Amino acid sequence: EGQRTLTPDALDRLMLQKAEALQRLVDCGVKSFAGVVELVRELVGKGIPLAVASGALRHEVRLFVNALGLLDAFSVVVAAEDVARSKPDPETYALAVERLGALMGGTAPLPRFCVAIEDTVTGIESARKAGLVVLGVTNSYSAAELKPHADCVVASLEEVGADKLSWLVQAVNR
Repeated sequence: EGQRTLTPDALDRLMLQKAEALQRLVDCGVKSFAGVVELVRELVGKGIPLAVASGALRHEVRLFVNALGLLDAFSVVVAAEDVARSKPDPETYALAVERLGALMGGTAPLPRFCVAIEDTVTGIESARKAGLVVLGVTNSYSAAELKPHADCVVASLEEVGADKLSWLVQAVNR
């Protein structure tokens, strides 16, 4: 009760309106959370392959990543249309690790040597279920909400560099 049925035409109109609204937002300028662009550039500079594992649609991901000047930084993008089940199901992260492996010569890295950077409890649950090391960032939830689920929590990615991520992977895998 209380549910409304959406016709295919109405859904198409809503999707178009959403896409137009996102484009307007991007045209006004997209800001990332502090430290994101710098961290991505540092990791790319060290030759570390990166993936986006998102519940958003591919064109939405590309729009935002491109607006930040990072489109070439990500070897793999796993988006909503790539998976049957969304986060907190581990499918998004498992597929990202698998695709990174395909790019690295066919041998997928062990998930426990991959770090997911997440700012939601649902995203953290997804990454953990897929076996990844998880760094929580308090962009959307408090540290108290994220700490029970993440391997480590930081207030900002300004605190994080390749060395800290390497330390985190080693600490979790001891």
